[in-house]
Amino acid sequence: CSFTFATATDAGIEQVADIRGKRVTFVQGAPSLNNAMAALLSYGDLTWDDVTAVEVGGYNASIDAVLNNRADVAGGACNSPPFLRIEASPRGLTFPSLPHDDLEAVARVRSRLPWYVPHIAFEGPTLPEEGLEVFSSAYPLLIGLDSSNDDWVYSIVKIMHLHFDEYKNNAPGATGWTLDRQKFNQAFIPFHQGAIRYYKEIGVWDDAAQTQNESNLERQRVLAAAWSGFVSSAPQDYDEFQQAWLVVREKALSEADLITLGQGL
Repeated sequence: CSFTFATATDAGIEQVADIRGKRVTFVQGAPSLNNAMAALLSYGDLTWDDVTAVEVGGYNASIDAVLNNRADVAGGACNSPPFLRIEASPRGLTFPSLPHDDLEAVARVRSRLPWYVPHIAFEGPTLPEEGLEVFSSAYPLLIGLDSSNDDWVYSIVKIMHLHFDEYKNNAPGATGWTLDRQKFNQAFIPFHQGAIRYYKEIGVWDDAAQTQNESNLERQRVLAAAWSGFVSSAPQDYDEFQQAWLVVREKALSEADLITLGQGL
């Protein structure tokens, strides 16, 4: 699932560095979007302090902000339908490129969001025939529980692998299930043992994948321990509970030298 900057053409933004001083949407209550924007800003060695943050109430509101000339930049997947509205507007739509050969810039992005990887996007308005250099995260994902039966998980993964050609065109993004797009050593969520068993069986699970999985499991252990120590004496009020947990969560991750994802919460 590609994620990049969508900019108004009349703002004159051709590269990420040009976003300095521009008006960038900040979606209230959407830490995933705001953290992604912060990571992409770091490509141009920028932070939220280098731009004018325009607070909006939701994703569609961020598009409206660009259309109404309250903002110059929003974020989203290149093929997101609302971007068609910007393309058709008097302001026009431009996606700035994030060249992958700038290794230091790529490293800055991935140090903030390690599951973001260089990607060529081909689907979306105004994209050139040769595609656009952007970043992408794993999509789609099949989420389960660590308590799920190993044989059951093994069987599901095997079926999805062997029958890929039968469903790959049935839904947008389904091509993301193809085996050659699975980047095990860049994952941020641990894999189930049943899935690992199948991947080992077909020879695609290596030492790098195992090392990354152990790191991801450790993150989950840190969070589970923090939650266990917090929830028994947590505030009863919903808002107080939410804010208190964020403080405990960030402290636990920071002490373990793990990414907190705190910006934009």
